[in-house]
Amino acid sequence: MVDPSATSYKNTSPYVYVKNNPLNSIDPDGRDLIVLSAPSHVYRLGHAAVLIGNTNTGYDFYSKNGTNENAGMVGPSNKNPVVARHYDTLHDFLNSKDNKDENGATVYKKGYEIKTDEKKDEEMRKAAAEQVKGDYNVFCASCIDVASDALKTAKLDPGYMPLTPRTNFQKVLPPVPNDRFVRIMTNNAGGRLLTLPTKFGQMPNGTATVDIEEMKKLNGIPGQGK
Repeated sequence: MVDPSATSYKNTSPYVYVKNNPLNSIDPDGRDLIVLSAPSHVYRLGHAAVLIGNTNTGYDFYSKNGTNENAGMVGPSNKNPVVARHYDTLHDFLNSKDNKDENGATVYKKGYEIKTDEKKDEEMRKAAAEQVKGDYNVFCASCIDVASDALKTAKLDPGYMPLTPRTNFQKVLPPVPNDRFVRIMTNNAGGRLLTLPTKFGQMPNGTATVDIEEMKKLNGIPGQGK
């Protein structure tokens, strides 16, 4: 199959998989969004961020990390926000300061990779950047909303859940990042759950799409009933 991004890399054969570097790259179709999950952060409520890009052009990282105002609940997004920090490879990101906490431990443990296309990638970048730069609100404009806004712009499900078990026509976005991460997986079937490495030099282990209940177990976070 010819890589759809081949025209951007005229010096590389369009039939070459991940630029002949399979040990340092994964590339299901040349284009993707990866929703990142740090399930143990923030009192185990979780933290989330996104990578947008592909193995040919690299990945742009977006993360909304809170506010220094009003006890961290509501205020300007001024706690080390990240807009489109570029990494040439997924390997570079996984071993970067953006994936390390203040103690040097790995931040993101899981990722959910969703197929996109170049047009959607551009739309998602704009939406993600706008959300990161906008004011922070722990209930409706937090880290997980960067992923949700990007998904919504690409006409993908941002992680809705029914308002009540019997009202499927009324949907809300759960404010807890861990819960919404599960919903994003549940509502966007066909993606890949990635177990991200915790040691320098390792690469992610991608699993095929599995049963949603199994995904929840693998991710080690609680989900909410359908």
